[in-house]
Amino acid sequence: MRQACWICSANSKASAAAPSTRAGGRFGIDHDGFVADNLNELTGPTSGIVTLPHHICWSASPTRNLDNASTVISMYQTVLHEASTVEDLNTWLDRRRHCDQCR
Repeated sequence: MRQACWICSANSKASAAAPSTRAGGRFGIDHDGFVADNLNELTGPTSGIVTLPHHICWSASPTRNLDNASTVISMYQTVLHEASTVEDLNTWLDRRRHCDQCR
């Protein structure tokens, strides 16, 4: 049996928990959990250099190179953790980044 990728696993866990409060926001701030309504709506960038908005990435270096796999994972973790709306998820995540067995 194949194991789902970390994005699908996180999406499934969040779906099961929604609409309960999700803990662990920046500095321990709680906020309502949410997930994308449809993975096909995740149409974010897939390559090149991107600059995340300040409300998602508070670091002094919000620029990410999506041609580097480890940078993509770090960016996705940041977006999943700090996004404040479903629109943030749709804007910065892309369904094509899922592993082949999850499609």
